[in-house]
Amino acid sequence: MAGKGRPTNSEVRDKILLILKEGPKHGYSIYKRYRELFGQDTTMRNIYYHLKKAIVLNLIEIKEVKNEPGEFSWGLSCERVYYRLK
Repeated sequence: MAGKGRPTNSEVRDKILLILKEGPKHGYSIYKRYRELFGQDTTMRNIYYHLKKAIVLNLIEIKEVKNEPGEFSWGLSCERVYYRLK
């Protein structure tokens, strides 16, 4: 009998883990690298969902959170969360 809810395995999450083998990256850079390697078969929202799920499953961890300056449409800085494999 199958368990309830979504399965814990995911092709998207497995590909994210492959990208993180290259080293720590922030969410948007993971999304850009994913599209570069695997095409446009996912969204940025889906990447962030799987990053959060991978933390819950203890597959990755947050390395650091940086407030980086720049000129963005929303202001002069952005908060970047860097992820790495456990």
